[in-house]
Amino acid sequence: MQQLDSVQDQGTQIVQLKFYDEEDVPVVPVTASWTLTDGHGELVNDLEDVTIDNLDTAVFIYTSGADNNYQESGSRLDNTRCIVVKSTYHSSLVDADLPNNKAFKYLIQDLPQT
Repeated sequence: MQQLDSVQDQGTQIVQLKFYDEEDVPVVPVTASWTLTDGHGELVNDLEDVTIDNLDTAVFIYTSGADNNYQESGSRLDNTRCIVVKSTYHSSLVDADLPNNKAFKYLIQDLPQT
């Protein structure tokens, strides 16, 4: 799981996804979707199997606002977000669609009091 920089309460996390085949050559996936959970594995804001449109060798997805609410009385796991990306690509080596999954994790930090 790749660790991302933390985000402030209600902030935005932008993730660039790059897709490669088994020979490490950039590839346009056949399908791709993502899911957002907290550190306990609980779904956040019904963001499950969100289809990624306009597929290319590299695309951006993001979370923001309520997706990244800091839980004042919550634990570290309550303030952790995990993005799981599931994709398939067509392999020319085995002439089949193969899975290519990735996971990212980041923390939500409380806004400093001024």
